[in-house]
Amino acid sequence: EAHLDHDLVAEAAAMGLDLPVRTFNGTDVLDSLISTDPAMGSSLLTDQLGQFQSVVIPTLPSGRQLVFNCVSTWGDKDFVGLAGIELFDGHGFPVVLKDVGRQVTADPHSINVLSEYDHDPRTPDKLFDQVNLTRDDLHVWLAPFFPGRAHTITVDMDCKTEISMIRVWNYNKSRLHSSRGVRDMEILLDGIPIFIGEVRRAPGVLTQPEEACEVILFTQDESVLEAVAEHDWLPACLPADSEDEESAEAVEIQVEDGRPPTAGLQVCADSPRGQKTPRAGLDGRPMTRATERQPRGKVCSSLTFTVHSTWGDQFYVGLTALEVLDSSLSPIPRDEVKLDAVPRDLNDLEGVDEDTRILENIFDGVCCTTEDSHMWLAPFIKAPAGNSSCDSAEEIQRNTIHIGFAKPCEVAGFNIWNYNKNEEDTSRGIREFSVHCDDRYISTFLCRKAPGHTHFDFKQLVLLDQPPSESVRRSARAVARLPSRSASKTAGAQKPPLGRPPSGSDRRANADNLIHSPSPNGHELRQQYETPLHPCGFVFKFMFLSTWSDVHYIGLDGIEIYDTSGRGLRPKRAYSNYGSVRDLPGMEADVRSEDSLLKGTPQNARMWLAPYYRQPANFVELVFDQPTQISVIKFWNYSRTPARGVRDVEIYVDDLIIYQGILRQASGQDGGEAVLFTDQPSILERERSLVYQPSPEDLIAFFDESGQWDQRTGNHIPDSSQPERPMT
Repeated sequence: EAHLDHDLVAEAAAMGLDLPVRTFNGTDVLDSLISTDPAMGSSLLTDQLGQFQSVVIPTLPSGRQLVFNCVSTWGDKDFVGLAGIELFDGHGFPVVLKDVGRQVTADPHSINVLSEYDHDPRTPDKLFDQVNLTRDDLHVWLAPFFPGRAHTITVDMDCKTEISMIRVWNYNKSRLHSSRGVRDMEILLDGIPIFIGEVRRAPGVLTQPEEACEVILFTQDESVLEAVAEHDWLPACLPADSEDEESAEAVEIQVEDGRPPTAGLQVCADSPRGQKTPRAGLDGRPMTRATERQPRGKVCSSLTFTVHSTWGDQFYVGLTALEVLDSSLSPIPRDEVKLDAVPRDLNDLEGVDEDTRILENIFDGVCCTTEDSHMWLAPFIKAPAGNSSCDSAEEIQRNTIHIGFAKPCEVAGFNIWNYNKNEEDTSRGIREFSVHCDDRYISTFLCRKAPGHTHFDFKQLVLLDQPPSESVRRSARAVARLPSRSASKTAGAQKPPLGRPPSGSDRRANADNLIHSPSPNGHELRQQYETPLHPCGFVFKFMFLSTWSDVHYIGLDGIEIYDTSGRGLRPKRAYSNYGSVRDLPGMEADVRSEDSLLKGTPQNARMWLAPYYRQPANFVELVFDQPTQISVIKFWNYSRTPARGVRDVEIYVDDLIIYQGILRQASGQDGGEAVLFTDQPSILERERSLVYQPSPEDLIAFFDESGQWDQRTGNHIPDSSQPERPMT
């Protein structure tokens, strides 16, 4: 009989390899290593429901605090874990937690409660990092399992929220270690049980996502279920193949000299290859480590930020918050960091004393805020004229932030919250900065402008190994020379009246950055506005100044932004200053929200509709996490009630204007309307038929003593000041 080394089989299985190893009687060797007997913890509901626990799943339960109790595992008696949790509200929209670190807690917190572990990345905040279909240790929660006690995850949603669906992603590191996943789970909402049942065991692979999660529905309402399906990321993100993943992990089995480990090598089943590890901790529990990745950062004793530009302010520069991230993308503790800056803050100015916007505020833990008492502000040192290079090592006095560490550590990147006091003062935020590690130049990065509000978390992740390309930075600087929205407001006398496209002189400012688009057949392709070539930025703002006649509502079927190769882009988030109609009383179930504009080409009756206001005008912001160059923006106007469609529109990139014009009123099925920012012949020819030139009638607005007159219908457009807004 052949001898089977079970340690080696277990070790390889822990790396995710599905080994076709069988005994002589035909059974799978790995099956003999996988326990199916559940390890039992403690129920929170025994006293309330008795020994035979059951609960009727309620319809759209409402509350603020969710508690997930992991009663048992799929066999592992030492550890319990999950890969992710997703929540959907009563309208079918994902519930987004604003401050995961504060809103999500666990007991026991994580594997770090054991004395053998310190700074292990498998913490409860990873359950809501939106990386759910994963085998990566950096995106899961793992905690010690103690028989006879409760193991809970508590989620504070900050306000009373209806729940339509919960999706629980079980621990999926490998086929062997999926036994650490939760088997029996209790879910309580404000202390009331809403679910008791079994969570399916994860398969240990990425090609079976439906087997890696458990879906719990709290509604049968078709409209809500359609909204859930509309906002579900999973169908579009299914992996095509796992062969690359398995072959990559197979390489990790070899030690440095290429020799595979033998059965006698004392390594833990999930320890990095070739590293000797104690097989048990102080309490007899087997050791486990997060799989080590190739370093993505730089090992250094200090960091220096050099500020090259702000978002427009010539006198001050500031930040709201900063987190320095280690190799696992976890924040380095504040007590291990020493800060300094030149100039340090406003108190360095003559006559200024005790200003509260000091440097230490960027590490005070208050990140998503508009309170400037939690921000840093300093005098801005502008670069001398004629010397604007960001990459040179010349000794030029500039604003610097110096971060020193108690001991050398690996830095992978930063979380940055730019200066966010209000919309006007966001121009004081950092725009372009370079990073030095121990005086060694790394690269120059672009920082996203803050929104001036806290309707979403405006955190930006900057990774040292992913700097923007020189072409992206060059394009961003070119856009920075375009007129800003504030500049257009101050030059009110020069701005054309509403409904009239800008004059030739207005459209030819900064001619070096504008495109003149000849089509392949030699005829020039003219647009309503001479647009810049491949503008680049983080936030694309669409100002909607008027409708085609409706005075109550304004809407679009869709917006899609294309990259410089003509491929559709997907922004990270959408924000509308007046929300959508589902924010109006009695219309909470309406699905025509601004999130629909994230999906590109409209389909399945997807659209956005909002209350219409003249002052301040409606706008929608589409936000990217990285600086993004574009070639085309395509609009589909509101088709259900064409009078509610957008007429006059302005487009801004990071608050700098790149387009003004009129959108065509929707009429039946069409392919949208294209605004071009490229000179590439293939894209120009593809979109040529979708470029709209308004007719003379569209450029003229008629008024009489009763107000504006719609020449299309022959009727007067009612005054928008009337108080009653009809239901829709």
